[in-house]
Amino acid sequence: SANPLELEPLVVTAPYDAVLDPRATSTEQKISAEDLRDLPISTLEEALALSAGSVGTSYRGGRIGQESFILDGLGVKNQLDAASGSLGLQIPPDLLSEASLVTNGFSARFGQALSGLVNVVTREPGESWEGRVAYEGDRPFGGGLDRGLDRLALRAGGPLSGRLGLVAAFDVSGRMDADPVSAPAPGDPRDPRSAVPYPLPHNSGEQWTGAAKVVVPITERATFRALGLHTEDQRLLYDPAYKYDPEFGPAQRLRGDL
Repeated sequence: SANPLELEPLVVTAPYDAVLDPRATSTEQKISAEDLRDLPISTLEEALALSAGSVGTSYRGGRIGQESFILDGLGVKNQLDAASGSLGLQIPPDLLSEASLVTNGFSARFGQALSGLVNVVTREPGESWEGRVAYEGDRPFGGGLDRGLDRLALRAGGPLSGRLGLVAAFDVSGRMDADPVSAPAPGDPRDPRSAVPYPLPHNSGEQWTGAAKVVVPITERATFRALGLHTEDQRLLYDPAYKYDPEFGPAQRLRGDL
């Protein structure tokens, strides 16, 4: 008589390919919190500049104002020049849990996006307190590799009382040469920088930004969130006419609050 033997079911799976997925209509590049911490960057803009289709703050060849910036589901727009990157605001990278750049096939809910869509999600406070303290600098390298960078990053988050949670981040940085691309090596052989280029002493910049987020769950489906952000940025602008007279040289100072 036959003696049937029960076998384990055979399951066939195929790897998910987002490129060939007919349901995927957008080209999205994600930057995780680990990437923001491990990459040699100090701002969100520097991280986005490493993405494909991005040249500085221009995405897919678009002009200023043709991109949309979404922060925790809310659009941020500068009404003066319709730009989202000229607000004077900087988000501390340690406050971000994820950032993504979409350069194709925008959803209808983001109808104002023409060249690109930057979607940023901030961290949520955890069930226990955690934090991070980091210092970055390039002073030990010396020579042309020393841009005079000093950066201090702080982050802390956790429960305050009951269901009330808080996450806060603080980021302060200073550079002796805040814009290296504007200071090419001089053509005059009598200039000491022609032999060994080094950062210009009158192109410095300082920036600090702080942010705090309060989260209060009201019900299982409703949560109250409040986010505050403050940024100050100041720098000297190199001008050959004031190369040896920095007291009267051009400068700029920006302040942003959200």
